[in-house]
Amino acid sequence: MSSRTLAWIVLLALALPVALVAVINVTAGPAPELEPPDPDMEITVGAEGRVVTLAELTERFVEDSALSPDAEEPSDATQRAEEEESPPALTPILTVWPDPERAAREGDLVQLGRYALREGRVEEALALWRSVPRGHEDWARAQRFIGYEIYGKALDEPRKGVAYVNRALAAQPFEGNSWQDLGRVYAQSLGLSFD
Repeated sequence: MSSRTLAWIVLLALALPVALVAVINVTAGPAPELEPPDPDMEITVGAEGRVVTLAELTERFVEDSALSPDAEEPSDATQRAEEEESPPALTPILTVWPDPERAAREGDLVQLGRYALREGRVEEALALWRSVPRGHEDWARAQRFIGYEIYGKALDEPRKGVAYVNRALAAQPFEGNSWQDLGRVYAQSLGLSFD
């Protein structure tokens, strides 16, 4: 085999995956334009069916929250009272399906979304994951779950999920799960399935 033939083989081997990625992204298009989640949407929390609104769960992310630079500093008495009321935080070694009540108290929208999806409440999961603000540490994971868990699996519309897994990968390029879900959604959009 001549060096020229070998060069063409290498070039084609490199060009094929790039071409496939380009075709997938062009045919998938941008992320679907979705209306913002309804803040009055009722979210079921807990086994006994307690219901809270999405606004209640996301209030910690609004401008006047404790994260805002304009927020007042809590007094020492207020801090002591809050510390006495809240139980000590226990970190489990592995929590696959956390207590939804605890996730609601902690404002863990990603875990609440996982719980809702497991219970078959796809719209709730989508609203919860879409409510994670850009810049939050869980934003990329929420985007990844929207792309793969919602559009790839639950709704079987993987082309709509391509933009979301692309966002997740761009935000966390060294997260292995981002690459894994990107591959799954790309394969599904080509009509392949590995599940």
